[in-house]
Amino acid sequence: MYSSDFSGALPAAGLVSGGKLFQAYIISGAGSGKTALANHLAARAVCSEGGQTPCGVCRDCRKAAAGLHPDIIFISPEAGEKGGASYPVKEIRRLCADAAVMPNEAKHKVYIITDASIMSEACQNVLLKTLEEPPKFTVFILLAENSANLLPTVRSRCTSLYTPDENAACSESTEKLASGLMSAVASGDRVALAEYLFSLEGISKQDAAELSDELLRRCAAGARENAAGKNCGIPSERLLKMAAVFEEIKTYCKFNVSSGHMIGLLMAELL
Repeated sequence: MYSSDFSGALPAAGLVSGGKLFQAYIISGAGSGKTALANHLAARAVCSEGGQTPCGVCRDCRKAAAGLHPDIIFISPEAGEKGGASYPVKEIRRLCADAAVMPNEAKHKVYIITDASIMSEACQNVLLKTLEEPPKFTVFILLAENSANLLPTVRSRCTSLYTPDENAACSESTEKLASGLMSAVASGDRVALAEYLFSLEGISKQDAAELSDELLRRCAAGARENAAGKNCGIPSERLLKMAAVFEEIKTYCKFNVSSGHMIGLLMAELL
C-alpha cells in the first residue's frame, strides 16, 4: 500500500485540486522524500480506482509499485564523457514528442524528471512549450534539490511542493535563530521582524545554509499543523512563499554573496 501522509509537503493539501491531479509539479528538498512523493503521485495518476490516494491493489498500482508501469516514465540525465551528467536537448524534445501519444494502459501518462534543476536553459525552454499546453492526459513531475535553479517561467507552470529532510540535524544556535524568525513572522510585527533580520548581518554562508534548511523544515511542520486544523500561526500560503525564499537563500550560499544581500532579499520578501 502507498503512504498517504504527505501533509508535510508544502503546500499542505495542495497535491490535488478539486479531486484532480495538477498537470505539472516541482518537488524540491533534500533526502529521499522527493522520490517517495513522486511515486505516490504517479501511482495516484494511474490507479484504476480513481481515489484520492492510490489503492495499492489494482493492476495499475501493482505495476507502479514494481516499477513496471508503461505509463510511468522516468527521465534521467546522461553521464558526460568528462564526468558529470546533463540532459541533451534532443532527449527533452523526444520526451515532448512522446507526451503527445496517448497512454498505453492508464488514464494518465506520467513523466518523472530526476535532477531537473541541472537541465540547461535550452532544455527547460523546450520543455516549457509542452508545460504551457500539456496534453490533458499527461502529468509532469520535476524533481529538484533546489527549485530556485529552474527558470521562473518553468516554475510558474508547475505546482511547487517541498519535502523536508526530517533526519537532518542542526546546532542549538541555529534552532534559536529559526525559532526567532518564525516567531517574528507569526507576530505580524513588521518592526520586530525587520530588527530580527538586521541582527543576522554578518552570518556566514555555512550558517545561513543551515538556517535555511531548518526554516524549510519548520515551514513544512507548520503546513502539517495547519492541515491537521491546529493552526501554527502562519497561513500555509505564506509558509509556501517563505519556503521559496529560503530555497533561494540556499542557492546564494553556494556563491560569493554577502550576508547583506541575503538579508535584503529576506526583507523584500517577508516584510
